[in-house]
Parts: sequence; structure tokens; C-alpha cells
Amino acid sequence: MAAVAAVALSLAGCGGDSSPANHLLEPDFGGGTIDASAIDGWPSASPADIPAFPGHVDMVMGGRQSGDSYGVRVFLSGVTVPNLETYLATLVADGYSVVGVVYQSDFEAEADANARAQRGDFDAMEATKGVRELTITVPQTADGQITVDIDGLTQDEAAAMAGPR
Repeated sequence: MAAVAAVALSLAGCGGDSSPANHLLEPDFGGGTIDASAIDGWPSASPADIPAFPGHVDMVMGGRQSGDSYGVRVFLSGVTVPNLETYLATLVADGYSVVGVVYQSDFEAEADANARAQRGDFDAMEATKGVRELTITVPQTADGQITVDIDGLTQDEAAAMAGPR
């Protein structure tokens, strides 16, 4: 699969190119704060600039490395769309840039993938701030299973996050 369409998301009003594959949206993430009772098992060693994700952590997998940067993959369940939206709003408020991504399969026309992107039917969200990059899949199943890839960690940060919780 290839990522064919990315749409920048913003909580503030912006102008921009209105073509389907590249236009700015003003989604209503609902704001609010993350409900601490919805957080179950987030690594306590997570860097302070990466907020805890609401949902049940099933597993944290380390061992990701790209050059001098390290990362972890966090597997969660019990994630709702409102929890994801609140988390994205929190990231934006914390200075992250958030982009929605649609992955085009071999069976989907590019125009259809662009149409999904235009209506906000994303497969994943990418959030970046400095060296940090989070790739968050959008819940597609009833049990709310998602993955959060966190890249831009030091070796010590990645080891601490993947260690005992």
C-alpha cells in the first residue's frame, strides 16, 4: 500500500489549496482534556512531551531504529473515536502538527483515495513536533485496536518505554 493522500489538519482557520489530495480542514475534535481514567498501562517512562494515550496498552514493542533515532510501537485496545479526537486536539494544543493519511490499496483508484481524504476518512494520523513523530492508526474494529508508532526517541527513551510498566 502507498500513502497517496495527506491532508493537514488544523484547529485554527487557515486557507490553502482546495484540491482533494492537499487541502486544509477545520475539524471539530471537541477539545477537552484526556480522561485519566481511560488510560490503562501507558508507559510511565514516556517522555513528558508525548501525552499518555487513552485506551488499554496491550503491548509495547521496542527495537525500532532509523539512523540515530529510535522508536517503539504501542499496541492498544479500547480506543474510541472520541478518545482519538481528544488526543489529537491535545497534540495540536501542545504544538504538534497533525496530518491525516489515506493508504491507497492496489484495489482502490487514486481518485477514490483522494475522495476519502477529502471527507476525512483517514487510515492513520501523523503528528510531528521537532524530532518526535507519532503515527496513529484510526480505530477500525469494534474493540478499538490501534497502534501508535513513536519515533524520534533516544535509545534510552525507547528502552525505558519498552521496559516493564
